[in-house]
Amino acid sequence: MKCIICGKMFFGRSNKIYCSHQCGNKAYYQNNKNIILKRSRKWEIENPKRKREINKKAVNKFKKDKKKRFNELMNNSYKKNKDKWASRNITNNIIKGTGDYKKRNILIKQCKKCGIKKDLQIHHEIYPRLVKEIIRAIEDKKIYYLCRECHLKETVKFK
Repeated sequence: MKCIICGKMFFGRSNKIYCSHQCGNKAYYQNNKNIILKRSRKWEIENPKRKREINKKAVNKFKKDKKKRFNELMNNSYKKNKDKWASRNITNNIIKGTGDYKKRNILIKQCKKCGIKKDLQIHHEIYPRLVKEIIRAIEDKKIYYLCRECHLKETVKFK
């Protein structure tokens, strides 16, 4: 018989369709991929603090063990999305008043959804590049603060 996943020839019982447990696991994942991803996303939303801890450990380990690969990935991300990186950088400079930008207290330091004032992150619905466009986006409430939990729910949505 021939394995459905890898194509290896094998001999065995007539009801066996995979050559090994690994091929069986691959097939299970391929057939149930959407369900598995939904469960993991649901867990991430229900346990944001635990997810944050796990991610920090994984990223720190990756940074230490594979420093060149990490830098390469960051450079690739920057090259693909220069507009987003520039927009985030300019937005932070405007809010903090660093660099050549005058400090402007346009954003209210409070989560837009739940009203919490701790653990805030800036959420961009759009990524304008020019200073005037960024200020207009903030005034139109397309750039605002969200707490970590609301930001996670906003960025990781179910399909």
